[in-house]
Amino acid sequence: MSKKPNELPSKYYFGDVHEHHYHNAPTTSNDALLKQVNHLREELRQQAISTTGVMDYPLDLEQAINPVKLQIKSGIRKPQAVKGGGQYRRRSEFEKLFTLNSKSIDLDQLFCYAKELAEQEARSKCRNPEARQAWIDIHSNIVGAVGHAGMGKTTLAKMLTQNVLQGSVLADTEYVFYIPLRLLNFQKQMSLVQFLLMSSNCHWPSGNNDRFLLDVLEKSNVWFVFDGLDEADFNMASRTQIASSDDITTADVFLKNILAGKLLPKSKKLLTSRPNSMYNLHLDSRPHCTVEIIGLSRVSQDNLCDQICGPQFSSQVKEKLYQHPELSAYAHIPIYCIMTIACILENLRNDTGYEITSMTDVLLHVLLKYIRTDHLRCHSCDLSKLALLAWSGLQTGTLFYSDDDLKAANINKDDFQAFLHTYIDDTSSLRFKVMEVDKRSSFSHLTWQEFLGACHVMFFMPVTEFEMCLKNMVKGQWSVVFRFMYGLCNQQLFVKARKVFSCVIEEQWKTKLDLLEQFAISEARSIATSLNEKQYFCRVCKWVWESRNDRIAKSVASNLPHCISLVDALDPNEEKAISSVLKFDNSLETLTIGKQLIGHTYQVLRSIQPAFDKFLDETSQVVAAGRLKVPVFNLCQTVVTTQTMMAIEPFLPGLSQIVLLECGLKPADAACLADLLKKHNTQLELLDLSVNEIECEGAAAISNVVSQVKKLLLRNCGIQAPGSKALATGLGNQQNMVEDLNLAFNNIGNVGAAAVAANLGKLQSLDLHDCGITADGMCAIADGLNTCEKISLSISGNNVGNEGIKHLKEHWFRFDPICLSDCGLSEECVESIESMIQEVLTDNQAQKSQIVRGLWRQSVKRRSFVEE
Repeated sequence: MSKKPNELPSKYYFGDVHEHHYHNAPTTSNDALLKQVNHLREELRQQAISTTGVMDYPLDLEQAINPVKLQIKSGIRKPQAVKGGGQYRRRSEFEKLFTLNSKSIDLDQLFCYAKELAEQEARSKCRNPEARQAWIDIHSNIVGAVGHAGMGKTTLAKMLTQNVLQGSVLADTEYVFYIPLRLLNFQKQMSLVQFLLMSSNCHWPSGNNDRFLLDVLEKSNVWFVFDGLDEADFNMASRTQIASSDDITTADVFLKNILAGKLLPKSKKLLTSRPNSMYNLHLDSRPHCTVEIIGLSRVSQDNLCDQICGPQFSSQVKEKLYQHPELSAYAHIPIYCIMTIACILENLRNDTGYEITSMTDVLLHVLLKYIRTDHLRCHSCDLSKLALLAWSGLQTGTLFYSDDDLKAANINKDDFQAFLHTYIDDTSSLRFKVMEVDKRSSFSHLTWQEFLGACHVMFFMPVTEFEMCLKNMVKGQWSVVFRFMYGLCNQQLFVKARKVFSCVIEEQWKTKLDLLEQFAISEARSIATSLNEKQYFCRVCKWVWESRNDRIAKSVASNLPHCISLVDALDPNEEKAISSVLKFDNSLETLTIGKQLIGHTYQVLRSIQPAFDKFLDETSQVVAAGRLKVPVFNLCQTVVTTQTMMAIEPFLPGLSQIVLLECGLKPADAACLADLLKKHNTQLELLDLSVNEIECEGAAAISNVVSQVKKLLLRNCGIQAPGSKALATGLGNQQNMVEDLNLAFNNIGNVGAAAVAANLGKLQSLDLHDCGITADGMCAIADGLNTCEKISLSISGNNVGNEGIKHLKEHWFRFDPICLSDCGLSEECVESIESMIQEVLTDNQAQKSQIVRGLWRQSVKRRSFVEE
């Protein structure tokens, strides 16, 4: 239970028991205390400046790395989605960075977002204005930031604190408390002031003076950072025990009361944590506004690369990094981005001739640098013990290790202090922290634990136990470990591993390699009968690519089914893995990549263009041999270069759909594509070139292949009347196959619309949305409709007015349907249209309601009439 602090008596006395002489206790004047408070405020400020000025990555460089922008996403995932700390090779993790859109939040807007969220909650939860305001006051003042280890939580906290100190965020802040929770003793009884100052070196005279300081803080604007909830050692799930500012209790009680707004309620608070720990915190003290740090954008990665590599090597390192999807998949994690860049940089500087292509390469390279450092010569640090510790933790789901856990793995804590830092790059003195050895020890990142666990399995686990574990490690929490195991099948990496780990027996490693090969062959044979063909195929291909072992690749390739169908988008990792297997496969007859080809769904390709170009180049060789069929080619929002366009050619004979939406195409690119389609006589169900500046010249080129396309989408392509006329000429050709034409958002005007209307040919659908058509253009369209039986027509967004609509009087029965929103029609015109439809279609009430769409959504020069 909490108790009051031992207060000094306001008076004390001395003398015999009969004659008391009273004297007042010495007190400090308010002016003197105020002076001490001001001094403390300045001390806290200077300490915060010093603390936040050091970006404490588990890496050190000769030069300081300036902080770069982190991507922040509103909301966090459910606890089951982050079990075990998350796996960064899961596809969902890789996609997340590229699906931000409007959900991304700028650092300086965090508390604005918290206030918006608190106001939304208050409206639904509180019944009166007073309760709503109280709710907003509490929950708008606290933000939780979660992210996995190494994702940049501490960096974000320091960056935000720097902004507070500079006045660009929360400009009226007076007191700044930056509290790393791992430094607090949660078993010790203390006062609130002692809790606030425990992790600082600031001086404050205790005793009666505490009350004066707390009174000042309660009336002031205070900024708190509580960094690293996951590193704190207390019962997070327990309900908050109410405490007053005068109580003596443990640190967790004060922490929960501050987070819940019961102590220092005016203060602004940021709490950082891994996701699981944040969810474990009791609801009454857990921040309602919680955001997730999901890593570095491509721009931030490039920024770091420029800082680390300098102008001489920066462009070369970026090229290497983004050519290998396995490396770029980790590059959104700040720690691994910096580490990978440093490893590639050293390779380039030393011209080793060995190319780093995967995280297995990077992590083993780091360990090799570690064992060569001079400071290890006085330590007997056996990394096989650390590998065993990692494996044991993975089996039990342990992320933090006690002293007893270390003893069980026969690890001497003092010896492993040397393992705190390891040099990666001799020239820049880059050091990387692999493990935190403290009262709660942990690996600096889950990936280190998974990699070292794989090392234990491959190099130290008995073969009989290995065989028993094999089938249980294919999926789920072991998927990353399993890929690392295949990575360690590479002969060159095995040579490096023998230098890192003592007592590695080559014969046992070769036996395990054979077992992994047989396992991959078995999985390859089961692809055809699996419920998810794509998942199995891609998984096996990833193992093969990770191993970079030609023997395994050939064995697996020869046991693949003759026909494989992949029905979803592929991410760059999958593309790379598939192409690495295809070049060894001589038995595959058909590989169909359907629906969304070679995936863009998550905008990944746009960010890793070199990898995609290389994939096209490699797979085109297989296509040319007739063994790869790709019916749908979707490069939506991918920058299509000349190299990409040429790489597309081998795919053309088997294509039925081409989508090049928003790909930066120019007139010359459209002409090139038209020539290729003509050359191979490719018959397309769909050709979508929307949102590209192909202009009139490109439209004229495309008009030459209308005999090969059924659905032609050219929305917002910068086409004007001449281009529309050229297309119309093609449509008038007897060999024309176009049934669906979309020219929306092209300023073709009345002349262009008249040209198209005069050559409707086989058109069943025509979209002329917002094409600059007026009443005169509608007259020409009405004349062209005489050649049609049924057509779906959209003239929405064109100010044709009442006069233009009159021209359609004889054609209502032809529309299936017609869209007329935002056409500048009056209310009387709308009513007359309804009357005409009733006359034409008296017997079909269902069709009557569907023949015209958007009729009551009208505007005259930007919406002056809107249906109530």
